[in-house]
Amino acid sequence: MFLFLSRWLVVVCLSIAVLPVFADSKAIISQCRNLSLDQSGFVECIKLLEVESGISLETIESEWIAYLQGGEGNSAETDNTTIDAELDQLLSTSVSYREYRDQYCRFQVTGLDDVLMSTNSGACRIAMDRDRTSNLRRLLIERRARRVSGNFYRGYYLEANAVGLFQSCDQRQDWSVAAVEAIQQRLTERYDELTTEALEMVYVELRGVVAAAENEAVPAALQINELNLVRPLLESDCQITTVTLVSDTTASAPDDFPASDAFDDDTEASVQATDTANAAADTTNVTIDDLGDGGFLYGYFGAWTSMCAADSQLVCKAQSDDTFSSAGNWQLMVDRSANGNWRVRLTPTTDSHVIGSQMQVAVDGASLFTVPPGSEQILLGSAVTLATGNRALQLLNTMRDGAAFEISWNTPEQTSANLAFSLSGISLALQYFDNRGN
Repeated sequence: MFLFLSRWLVVVCLSIAVLPVFADSKAIISQCRNLSLDQSGFVECIKLLEVESGISLETIESEWIAYLQGGEGNSAETDNTTIDAELDQLLSTSVSYREYRDQYCRFQVTGLDDVLMSTNSGACRIAMDRDRTSNLRRLLIERRARRVSGNFYRGYYLEANAVGLFQSCDQRQDWSVAAVEAIQQRLTERYDELTTEALEMVYVELRGVVAAAENEAVPAALQINELNLVRPLLESDCQITTVTLVSDTTASAPDDFPASDAFDDDTEASVQATDTANAAADTTNVTIDDLGDGGFLYGYFGAWTSMCAADSQLVCKAQSDDTFSSAGNWQLMVDRSANGNWRVRLTPTTDSHVIGSQMQVAVDGASLFTVPPGSEQILLGSAVTLATGNRALQLLNTMRDGAAFEISWNTPEQTSANLAFSLSGISLALQYFDNRGN
């Protein structure tokens, strides 16, 4: 199923970030305050904007459906059964998005009075609909452009013995370059202007199509259809922003949890992980951290959001927001990358924190193991690794059967910090990884 989904899964890639939704909701509320003379007008403004955002979302979804039904989004080899399946998946994802939006926005206004609950949840839905509409529009534009001129690539280019070679930032593979005479001439002239030494590289952005060579010893060929940019290298070119791990080890595990995070070759989990890694060997050794700019296919299951990478096999993550926190807002994340390994991590979402003592990990009140304190401040956007490898796999198996995941520690002020995450939906979220071919 994932094979045909990968052909159009940009249709269902959703960018649902908690903090931007809050910011956009506040902007919508401010907009309606400015447009209204009184509270009655404010309520009507929220209603009007919600109708408008709903219509815009339905319009772009209809454009996607027309695009697929018209054959533009399908190759000549695509049969009617596959097209029908793609359309069914698009419609199903649209329903899933709306269910998630409504649940999320209801949760955000819990405890408010009826009037505030109605207007704030309305602003939340408007913000999320606008975000999804913008993403779907952007992705449809890219899909159409890709059909005309090929995929967009950025990376390094050099010439050796009158042969051009290109290395994509994403793929990190050398491809020989071919182009029509006019494009090749522009590229060569610009390369000669910028370089003074043999095998000197320049940065390029282009669109084209990669065709694998019959002989594996020969690099694949990139047919350039559009040349957008050629310039000298910058230090920031092709950099990938990775998540800084404050703690990469765990300790003091009970006997029923592995003492080491490493995979043991004698365990069934290791066999599965090795098979997974081998399956990914023909692509790239990608990790979750490498895919900050990549699109993801999303699924929504209770308190959990599950995401699998659009353009790389065997790279998935799932996450859930905390349901109670005395030390700020946090997110629990599960990763599985192309090397077959798993991670369970904790990351702050609203503020940076210092955890000065060991962290106790428990499911449904039963203590499982402790994590030693990190030596650095946990900055916003960074994460603490609670478990990897065998320990992560066993922890996930325990989480599948549990109702609540709990973490506690003592703050530097010697007060108790407690986090709780609902495990409703974690089993389906993990199953979603496999259902999507990842």
